[in-house]
Amino acid sequence: MVILADTAEYAAEIDQARAEEARAKAEKLLKEKMVDSKEYAYVAAKLQKELARLRVVRKRKN
Repeated sequence: MVILADTAEYAAEIDQARAEEARAKAEKLLKEKMVDSKEYAYVAAKLQKELARLRVVRKRKN
């Protein structure tokens, strides 16, 4: 199997508190709509990244 990725990190290296903080910040920016369309896309992608990181942390704990 070959996996192509721009970045990767081990589940043990994910700081859950930092990921939660980044998720909350991104959600706040998106809800307040205080960003232009280009920045909106960046923030939306950042939110998806943090949600994926949190899923990994939660899955690892179970």
